[in-house]
Amino acid sequence: MKQYSKILFLITAVTMISSCTVAPLTGRRQLKLVSDESVAEKSVSTYREFIQQANAKGLLANNTADGQRLRRIGGRISVAVEKYLNENGMSKKVSDLQWEFNLIKTNEINAFAMPGGKIAFYTGILPVLNTDSGIAFVMGHEIGHVIGGHHSEGASNQALAGVAASVTGLFAGNLVTSLVSEGLSIGL
Repeated sequence: MKQYSKILFLITAVTMISSCTVAPLTGRRQLKLVSDESVAEKSVSTYREFIQQANAKGLLANNTADGQRLRRIGGRISVAVEKYLNENGMSKKVSDLQWEFNLIKTNEINAFAMPGGKIAFYTGILPVLNTDSGIAFVMGHEIGHVIGGHHSEGASNQALAGVAASVTGLFAGNLVTSLVSEGLSIGL
């Protein structure tokens, strides 16, 4: 049994080391067991469904002045980000991006990004942001999640947590397995 645990540990260590990448722009090290492209492929249908449902309920506000404003600001930032990435040898990060900016009518104060460049703002956040600069600040934050590969990093942490829970389940009790799984899923 000790022999198998050493081999498993070695395989896991090699996989983790080979899966470490450096985030563009920040230089922060991150674990990437799952690629940005694969996460983007899986999330596109979820995002499409969300937008279609919002549209069917009359909640899509893209044709309003605020919707056009949001798209204009998002478009300008995404063009600048792509230009920067292309000029600095990171054009691979740009190749799979299909930017989309949508405004959803709801009082919720929130915005979110999904892999591949899918961004949504809720109308409830606009009065809080108030100005184009405020919108640009949050838009830059959301675009940063996409460019930084945070979605694939999160999926990698979840995958690692699942493997760790399975492995520790072989050698330890339920409490240890739960603690390991929880710690890895939040990035510890």
